[in-house]
Amino acid sequence: MHIPAMQAHQQNFVRSMFQQSPVIAAISPNDAETLFKAASARSFPRRAALGHRGEPARFLFLVMSGQAELTTGSAEGDEVTIATFGPASWVNWLAVLDPVDTERAFQAAAGSVLITFPSALVRDVMNRNQLAFAPPHFAHIVGWLTLNHGSLDVFIHPNTDDELRDHRDGALWLGRSHLLNLQALKD
Repeated sequence: MHIPAMQAHQQNFVRSMFQQSPVIAAISPNDAETLFKAASARSFPRRAALGHRGEPARFLFLVMSGQAELTTGSAEGDEVTIATFGPASWVNWLAVLDPVDTERAFQAAAGSVLITFPSALVRDVMNRNQLAFAPPHFAHIVGWLTLNHGSLDVFIHPNTDDELRDHRDGALWLGRSHLLNLQALKD
């Protein structure tokens, strides 16, 4: 399948969104460029499924125009919209980072343009990078992670000049905790 290159205004939109995203800002410039180069724009003249219930996520989406919807089935079998994501919204982060089958699906509304990033590449990039954020954002980000980490185990620690203390005494886990090999920090 041939994916056409993004147009200049689409490239500018993605670059702008990269600058505004605390997650993208936390990764290395080379990895951010890798994600940028893998991005493609998809137009949806009609409502379309972005993924189906029971299958892992294939893409991370960035809504450029229009909207994406998170849907599920009701007890009666009807489709129910749980959330709507408008322009400048990142859609599907959790499903990309924690690729388990889900009972939810994403839909693109008719007339929408979404920027897509391959899930496997996003996972690879995020696995190579730690997410760092400033203290004023702590409550917001940790609150979001607490509610949305799914089956992921998240390790959170401060960054001071004492790495051993940061990782041993000042850390917290969301999900299961794991035994850390701190030997490298003691040397």
